[in-house]
Amino acid sequence: MEQIESVTALDDYRLRVTFSRGRARVFDCKKYLECEAFAELKEIALFRQVQNGGYFIFWSNGADLSVDTLYLEGSEDDGSATSRNERGSLP
Repeated sequence: MEQIESVTALDDYRLRVTFSRGRARVFDCKKYLECEAFAELKEIALFRQVQNGGYFIFWSNGADLSVDTLYLEGSEDDGSATSRNERGSLP
């Protein structure tokens, strides 16, 4: 099973996720922002505080996404997405 090595908040409510086998994907969170659990993340400062949990990512408001969701619903990272911050590798 893949594990998340790092997650980076990008512009326009997207995330760049790097996985344990070296693959990177870009995940668009916009469709999730209409769900109650993710609504607070419309505040971009909170969205950018995404944290790496290894097999999931999470925010301080309790919202989270699994490694499977991020990998399967993400698109291949061609390196063109712009980043704002990085919440790096696990120890």
